[in-house]
Amino acid sequence: MIHDRFHWIPYWNKAIDQVRRREVKKQEVLKKARLVILQNEDNRTEKQKEIFQRVQKSNLEVRKAWKLRDDVQSLFESKSLKEALQYARLWIDRVLESGIQEVGTVARRFQNHCQGVGHALGHPQSHAKAERWNGKIQEIKAIGRGDRKFENFRAAVLFFNGGLKLDPQLS
Repeated sequence: MIHDRFHWIPYWNKAIDQVRRREVKKQEVLKKARLVILQNEDNRTEKQKEIFQRVQKSNLEVRKAWKLRDDVQSLFESKSLKEALQYARLWIDRVLESGIQEVGTVARRFQNHCQGVGHALGHPQSHAKAERWNGKIQEIKAIGRGDRKFENFRAAVLFFNGGLKLDPQLS
């Protein structure tokens, strides 16, 4: 079982959004900031960067939750499994000490699956290729709107993903 960083991002984003939803009722700076907080830093416009800076300057739990999520990214850049596990223990302690319940839930889940995260660090491979194939198959499934026979579905998957060259070849 391997748990790479891309499987954890939705959990972290959901936790941060829950914290934001709780705080937006009291804090005007968080209004219309959902996308800005959850969006990748490289994809923000200049206006979004300004909004993000205002949120970062505030002393809100959503800022602290975002920082904790950002800190855990360093775990996946560790040089060795031993170093990563040490960092993970420190990170989990820091999260639990923060008292932010939503992020604490993710940290406990992370702690329960620490072995799978360790496997992701020990193997340079990822599930990216399998995920891509699965996405293509799901797209064919949606287009087909339910084949009556598995053989027809299988033929469609092989036809669209088999690398067939249907152009007439010049001899």
